Amino acid sequence: MWNSNEKSPMEKILLATNGGKDIFRRYLGDKVDSPKTFTNPYRNDQRPSCRIYWQHRPSGDRYVLYDFGDPSWTGDAFHFMAMMGKMDADAEFSKVLHAIDNEFCLGIYDGNKEKFEKKVEAVKNASRNNYNVTITAFSRQERPFYPTDRDFWGQYGIDTATLDRFHVVPLAKCRFYRNNNTSFQLWGARDNPMYGYIFERGMKVYRPKDQTRFLYAGEIPKPYVFGWNQLPKTGDKVFITGGEKDVMSLSAHGFNALTFNSETAELPEDKVSELARRFGDVFIMFDSDETGRRESTARYEELRGKVNNLHHLVLPLSGVKSDKDISDFFRDGHSAKELDSIAGEVLARDGGRHEIREKSSEETPHGGLSL
Repeated sequence: MWNSNEKSPMEKILLATNGGKDIFRRYLGDKVDSPKTFTNPYRNDQRPSCRIYWQHRPSGDRYVLYDFGDPSWTGDAFHFMAMMGKMDADAEFSKVLHAIDNEFCLGIYDGNKEKFEKKVEAVKNASRNNYNVTITAFSRQERPFYPTDRDFWGQYGIDTATLDRFHVVPLAKCRFYRNNNTSFQLWGARDNPMYGYIFERGMKVYRPKDQTRFLYAGEIPKPYVFGWNQLPKTGDKVFITGGEKDVMSLSAHGFNALTFNSETAELPEDKVSELARRFGDVFIMFDSDETGRRESTARYEELRGKVNNLHHLVLPLSGVKSDKDISDFFRDGHSAKELDSIAGEVLARDGGRHEIREKSSEETPHGGLSL
């Protein structure tokens, strides 16, 4: 039993640990206080993909870890400690609470004798043993486009010509080779398709219906910018989005677009400045959910005083999973003309359109492409 009837153990832990942030700081270090993404030391995370956010919840406000490289780590401090202790956060929640109480000497429970340190050390040892295990090579087998592929991409206005222009191919299977002489293989299926975004020496695998949607292999460009090579030399406007599908959907509807791989990724000032020199207006347009709104605002505030012609556009969408990005916007029947109108409203809000360069003959014309 706990020592007070005023608050539940969970509420008392949140109060005693600064909404759980002290728990994250114990195991992840001071980088949890940084606005920049950081690596997860408890898995093979070579690219910074984690960040801590404050979140309002009916059961108590708290900090939440978002791990965009491995969603299984995403959750609050209770979920994090369950992962560390190899426990089920739902079925063994009481056990998780006891473990936190014991580890941080909070005195919430009487007679708490959990030996959580041993479990944590086991996770750390496993991490150290596997830290240098990486995917060093891969082989892929492409397949033809099926009608189901055309249906999937077509709902966003993306045709096979657009996919080909952005080097996206459907995959039958792909084998990944690790540097510890092990390998594993993934298969694509009609009800669980697999696609590859092909780079010069690497590939990003996209499985839209799988729990783990993305996987990297080979040499990934640094910085990773999807859509840069498809941009014209100059143009009216360009959109910075949060994902590859959004870039292709915009392109298929006649707009210039690119993404820096993740909404949480920092936008390179030199790249954005170059965009501002080449295009009349640059719009940061991420998803309309909580994360997208927060991150697009943060990126805009970071760059607004450094880059000319920069604007922040939030789509008028609900923000739920199926209604949050520009792909959903076009899928639901909205047109390129409507997006132009929304962009015009943003320009009016920002004090009018900046001087627009003459359109290049290379600029992609408006108008969606049919399959």
